[in-house]
Amino acid sequence: MYSHPKYASALFFFILARTLLIVKNTADAFGRYIATGIFGLFFFHFAVNVGMVMGLIPVVGIPLPFLSYGGSFLWTTMICMGLLMSINYRCFDVRRLW
Repeated sequence: MYSHPKYASALFFFILARTLLIVKNTADAFGRYIATGIFGLFFFHFAVNVGMVMGLIPVVGIPLPFLSYGGSFLWTTMICMGLLMSINYRCFDVRRLW
């Protein structure tokens, strides 16, 4: 089935918005730093890939998260998503707040 590029862009914007929400809601400073770094990773890779496709910047070998070929970066993005899920799960942990 043919997937339209706007659907992929919408999913990336959803992931980026959800990551910013996790950054905003977490009470732990270390979790906030990790989530901010993951947001930067996803945003940078997405922006560079969109810039390459539009011809605004030269073509470089940066993979697009979740879509580009390459096993090691797919592992990295899945680990980052797991970290984000863990940070979101523990953002209202009562033991840390006192």
